[in-house]
Amino acid sequence: MATHRIHHQLSDREGDPHTPREGAFWAHMGWIIMGEGLHHDASVLARYTPDLSRDKFHVPCPTGTG
Repeated sequence: MATHRIHHQLSDREGDPHTPREGAFWAHMGWIIMGEGLHHDASVLARYTPDLSRDKFHVPCPTGTG
């Protein structure tokens, strides 16, 4: 969700994570497969999705094997 909100804030400008200016493949699938759109750190998530951070249904999944 954060990636989608960033996309709408920066639509077709520098920093848009899945701009169609990079081509149709990138805009629809490439950013998911090869991009960093799903790898936001906690500070980015808190900035763009504070409402979801407070919702008990939307909890982050733990990462790593530790």
